[in-house]
Amino acid sequence: GNTACANNCKKSVLLEKIAPALAQTEEERKSELQEEQAALAEDEAIAEDEWSPFGTTEKCCKCKSSTVGWSASGKCSFCKGSVSTTKSVSSDCTVKSKTFKGNTACANNCKKSVLLEKIAPALAQTEEERKSELQEEQAALAEDEAIA
Repeated sequence: GNTACANNCKKSVLLEKIAPALAQTEEERKSELQEEQAALAEDEAIAEDEWSPFGTTEKCCKCKSSTVGWSASGKCSFCKGSVSTTKSVSSDCTVKSKTFKGNTACANNCKKSVLLEKIAPALAQTEEERKSELQEEQAALAEDEAIA
């Protein structure tokens, strides 16, 4: 009866209020997606045109926010202007390479590379400490043998 009709009217009015907002949100999503696709296409186009004898156009990028990724253009646009460091990539992470691994694999390689850069000094220090301890032990043994 009347209650069912009243509820349908409420739903209809509510949908009329919400529909433009939903449509706008959908339009915003489409716009953002188109912007991202255009930026990626630009990165690819730039990567095809540029080459440097001092390294690769494509870069591993570390942002000041600690985000790490791979950039075809070398401009690290995902850092939004806050790039901490960049590094040339291996040949299989250059777009023109016949053995190109792909964006995701190269981004993962960049993350591994940055992680290794963090760990390497600690490993080197540990290796130096081991050498120092071994030299001390050898000196102590030599001293003991001299006393005996």
